[in-house]
Amino acid sequence: MRWHILKYSKDNISRKLYHYRLTQDQAGHVGKGRKFAPSLELESYEGQLATKDIVGNAQSGTSGLGYHKILRPKSCLKERRKGLVRLMKEDAENKRLVALGKYEIQGKWLSVGIDNMWRKDLTWNKLLYQCSDRLVKFW
Repeated sequence: MRWHILKYSKDNISRKLYHYRLTQDQAGHVGKGRKFAPSLELESYEGQLATKDIVGNAQSGTSGLGYHKILRPKSCLKERRKGLVRLMKEDAENKRLVALGKYEIQGKWLSVGIDNMWRKDLTWNKLLYQCSDRLVKFW
């Protein structure tokens, strides 16, 4: 988020620093010891967020184009930053699930379905009093 703060800073020098780093990263000068370019990542996530905003405002219903004028207030930088963080977390979770799919044992677990596992009721009361002995045995 440092780069986002630099990009939208009120200080002209900070904004120039961000744009300089962005042009260097776009030219391929990532630097020593870096595996990725944070300014390019930020640009990518901002593009994804803008696409989500556009897709979220699609027409619904049978009314004609321009029937409803929805005035969206411009979101402040803090809200945009929160949206970027949420998008980064979703992306990291998706990458983690893809990596788990490559492993044999975890891949079998993923085929069962993570969503189905979260919905199951495995409270202590149900495990102790409502499940059969076959489901609770440990051997």
